[in-house]
Amino acid sequence: MSEVQKQSLDITEQEAIGRAVALLVAECPVTKDVTTMWENVSTSAVGVFPEHGAVYDQRFISGSFMASYPFVLRRRTRQTDDEGRINVETELDKIARWLCGEVIEVGATSYQLQNYPPLSDDRTIKEIEKTSTVFLAGQTDDGITDYAVYLTLRYYRKGVLH
Repeated sequence: MSEVQKQSLDITEQEAIGRAVALLVAECPVTKDVTTMWENVSTSAVGVFPEHGAVYDQRFISGSFMASYPFVLRRRTRQTDDEGRINVETELDKIARWLCGEVIEVGATSYQLQNYPPLSDDRTIKEIEKTSTVFLAGQTDDGITDYAVYLTLRYYRKGVLH
């Protein structure tokens, strides 16, 4: 039996969700001392990037829909020793787990994202799922290293019957 191919999420939807995810990452307690803008950053930052495969999971006659938005969270660093690199990997894993609603420890304080913030245009985040472990995504000759983790955001958008 063949699986029905899902329709790709339109660019307007992808851009809106991408902006929302970037803002959410900036709110994570782990990122308070880390740049969350990726452009022109050569040494230390966290970035959110879309992945191929954003699709409409379900469409309803009312115009509402459920959709999936896969993305990658990347952490750039110039750590040169093993302990520094392990700390950066752990930090990235904590950001991903926080996005998924898990309890994380930052210093002596526990944090948990209790509720996803409301999104624009009647969009509601239903869940964020971590779909990989943290991995080495790239390294330059001058010591800059990127680590990454894959996640998928699932959301609902309320439609209006026309």
